[in-house]
Amino acid sequence: MAKKTFIAGEDLTGKAGYALKAENGKVKLAGVKGEACLGILSNDNIADKAVVVALPGEVCKVKLGGTVKMGNFLAAGTDGRLAVAQTSEHDVAMALQDGVENDKIYAVVIV
Repeated sequence: MAKKTFIAGEDLTGKAGYALKAENGKVKLAGVKGEACLGILSNDNIADKAVVVALPGEVCKVKLGGTVKMGNFLAAGTDGRLAVAQTSEHDVAMALQDGVENDKIYAVVIV
């Protein structure tokens, strides 16, 4: 699948690489740890403007909320950054390289 354009439901300035959820026909940052997500923000923009979202199968950069190793499944944290998924959490992506908190690494979207 390819990237798709959606309308931002909030200011996403500086949030490229964060996990997004769908809400009321727009996209917003994931805000509940491990929640189901739509994809990963590929570019950033202000509320009510178009943003590009990486969907399943797409390789993109993700912002990390913790230390990960290549091959780890990643889930959204409470701020939309990604960290190693726990058993009860929805997988959003798989890490394609190692990284630590606040790094941006390549991952494949698998939501």
